[in-house]
Amino acid sequence: MPQLAAVFVLAASCLFAVTPASGLGSDHPDGEVTPPPGWPEGMAEVINGDDRVHGFWVNGTDVFFFAGDADRLNAFLADVDGIDTVDLTVTLHPGLLEARSPWDEPQDSKPADWRLVFDSWGRPNPDVMRALNAGDPPPWPMKLDVYLDGDIDLDRLVVPERMAVEHGGESEAIEAFVQEHAQSEE
Repeated sequence: MPQLAAVFVLAASCLFAVTPASGLGSDHPDGEVTPPPGWPEGMAEVINGDDRVHGFWVNGTDVFFFAGDADRLNAFLADVDGIDTVDLTVTLHPGLLEARSPWDEPQDSKPADWRLVFDSWGRPNPDVMRALNAGDPPPWPMKLDVYLDGDIDLDRLVVPERMAVEHGGESEAIEAFVQEHAQSEE
């Protein structure tokens, strides 16, 4: 009987083994994305805007790509700024962005100008927290990568004050913009 139990454990471990490189994932639909329970109120409207060109999820991470000029990005940032349960960090990069899922071939990519990344797993459900009298969860951290060699003109970019702005160290002009934004917060 112990041998049978060992065989069962071995078979089960082979069936359910997960390597670090594996996971669940899929493309988000081209049309409207239905938010899972717990997404910040108003986030679905931002995600489902006309500027979205692609999106996918892997495990609990959602990634959305958008294309547009500085005015469209400024409107996007203003919409996110209106969601007080989101804590957005904007990172500016030189270069071009290509929208595709990790499983897509490079030739299947589409041009994009910014990418929003956030983790849907591990977030406390606000309704459950309120029911337990635990208060509201902390703001939802999200990251927005903006690429400036496409349609985004850095001189026209307006990042709301409450949003952090970072640079990847790739450009002195971007570093100067980040320093000016930091001084405006003081």
